[in-house]
Amino acid sequence: MTRPPPQTIPLLTEVVIDTTDDLPLLTDIAQNVPLKPTVATPPPDSTPGVQQALETYIETVLAEKLKAHLVIAQQWAIEAAVAELKNELPQLIREAQDRTDTD
Repeated sequence: MTRPPPQTIPLLTEVVIDTTDDLPLLTDIAQNVPLKPTVATPPPDSTPGVQQALETYIETVLAEKLKAHLVIAQQWAIEAAVAELKNELPQLIREAQDRTDTD
């Protein structure tokens, strides 16, 4: 069951092509735009302070991230070394016992 539309909302029932308006076309507007891009530059007096602050911030962020990755890499290296030692330890113990037996 469909309800009739409310009377306050206009209803589009036909397409009307009205070319009496003299609105410019988008291509006409685009032709009037200058093609040379402009580059925004910061004021010269604030550049050194801002640049130094930015460099310090970037160094701090990179140092923290590298520190976190270094901790993870160190943990992996320690785990690998312990696993290798566990694998080789029985053989090392046997070799040490054989040496003491032959002496």
